[in-house]
Amino acid sequence: MKTTNTKLLFVYNADSGLWNGALDVMHKVFSPKTYACNLCGITYGALSVKKEWAEFIKMLPLKTEFLHRDEWLEKFKRADNLPAVFLQNGEELESFIPAEEMNKLSLKELKRKILEQLS
Repeated sequence: MKTTNTKLLFVYNADSGLWNGALDVMHKVFSPKTYACNLCGITYGALSVKKEWAEFIKMLPLKTEFLHRDEWLEKFKRADNLPAVFLQNGEELESFIPAEEMNKLSLKELKRKILEQLS
């Protein structure tokens, strides 16, 4: 059962919007090693979220929210290093997986890390 006031916030190092999404797809396809968002790179294929990731998110015991860099700045007025994962409990935010670590993880490692930290 998911708790009501605690959630994981996944924040992409990419801006929202159709044009930005199209640019991101091209960047991932043509120059994946220089793509600035490992969270996008490991959880999305060329056009959609990876099934393995979508199923994992559904089974987590917490609510989840996904934000782009511009949405994060607008909502929380914070300029954090991204991509990153934060734990939100009410109005409090704490780092769950910082950018420095996120940028080194594979999808398998990200899933393992989340489960370890939640247990």
